[in-house]
Amino acid sequence: MYQTRRRMPSLPWILGALAALVALVIWLSPRIVQFTPPSGSSQVPAITPITLTFSRPMDTLSVESRLLIEPMMEGRLVWEGRTLIFQPAVPWQAGETISVRLEAGARSTTFLPLLTSYTWSFSIGSPRIVYLWPEDGPANIYARSLDGEEPVQLTELPLGVLDYSIGPRRLYLVYTAVREDGGSDLHLLDLASNTDRLLYACPSSVFCRKPVISYQGDLVAFEQATYEETIIGKNILGPSRVWAIRITEGVEAYPIGPANHATSNPSWSPHGRLAYYDSTLKAIALVNPALGKEPQPLRMIPNEMDVTVEWSPDGSFFVFPEVHFLEGQYELVGGKEIPLFYSHVYRVEEKTGIKSDLTGEDDGRVEDTAPIYSPDGKWICFVRKNLERERWTLGHQVWLMRSNASERFQIVNEPDFNQSSIAWSPDSQVIVYNRFNQSDLAQPVEIWLVNIEEKIPQEVIAGGYSPQWIP
Repeated sequence: MYQTRRRMPSLPWILGALAALVALVIWLSPRIVQFTPPSGSSQVPAITPITLTFSRPMDTLSVESRLLIEPMMEGRLVWEGRTLIFQPAVPWQAGETISVRLEAGARSTTFLPLLTSYTWSFSIGSPRIVYLWPEDGPANIYARSLDGEEPVQLTELPLGVLDYSIGPRRLYLVYTAVREDGGSDLHLLDLASNTDRLLYACPSSVFCRKPVISYQGDLVAFEQATYEETIIGKNILGPSRVWAIRITEGVEAYPIGPANHATSNPSWSPHGRLAYYDSTLKAIALVNPALGKEPQPLRMIPNEMDVTVEWSPDGSFFVFPEVHFLEGQYELVGGKEIPLFYSHVYRVEEKTGIKSDLTGEDDGRVEDTAPIYSPDGKWICFVRKNLERERWTLGHQVWLMRSNASERFQIVNEPDFNQSSIAWSPDSQVIVYNRFNQSDLAQPVEIWLVNIEEKIPQEVIAGGYSPQWIP
């Protein structure tokens, strides 16, 4: 009788099987596929969240217990699918280097561990002034610190940038890029990663402008106007209409408000409401875009001026200017009768619609306009031109008032210059603005700043305009 012997696997076969098993474990084990801000980033906005995106669904507690952030900062951990987000409770300190480390051993939901540790760091930027330059040619966006360093060019477009805005959390900048065919495109610039992408290519017969980012950072509202041919064959822009688009790539833009209404000047509230001006009804409309693509207005506030409303930081109020004409009263200017008018700053309570005059009657006939809340909500900055003959000024001057209008005072007094385009620093201490010589129109526009305590204006940039602040 023959006895069979069981053949043992050869050593190379065993080693191959083990290698295949190890490769499978490595392939199935979780890893970080993306993190932000990128390692080595500088000038990162002060409120930037930290994000970690994993290749596999993770056991959340095992990840959170192994995440180390130095220096320590109070904040909130939130999971969105396979992405962990740390949102700091207060802004990071300017100039600080933030180190992030995730220790090995964090597990996926299948109990396979993270095989390696991940470590990276980034640095927080000091507040910088962002602006368009130059005024006399195709303008691009620049950023400049206040310590004397050379400006940094953020966009390089041969036909220039028409306008831009910065998101309320100062993480994104959205701008209008001019095209060769006379149209425009909307671009989104991530200020943490310095990545720039096309957000919306406006159709060839349509011009887009005035983009604004929602407080939640998920939507951009903007104006869209169609070119119309005149009887002499020249194309001009027709009435505009407010549209919106999600920042998520690959989505379509959609209109807001009635199809047959001319609308403009969108402005987001911290609670996701959208205000815009309805020229057809001559009123400020307040809508909730979450209710659909053509939501019915929650509130309508009559106003003869095509204005942009400015929201308080907590979203409880919004402010805007309103013009009033004095019936039957005129003054003679250059041989023509010009109706007398005045302009006041008004505040509306979002919940009730109650409207109050913040300018009041104590200061006589004035033209108050361009109100804007400070980030801490304590102040409203605005510009004023005295209209009464004995106090008349050639240009608008910079004023401050308490948010409840209990106190008002002037902080810039240069009667021959017009001040405009007010923007607050993140700490609510410094105001940056445009200054233009009304008595010598050949002079370039300038960017100036003033500390609200010291009240000593300083020139920053000649030939720049539309200043804002980052990070």
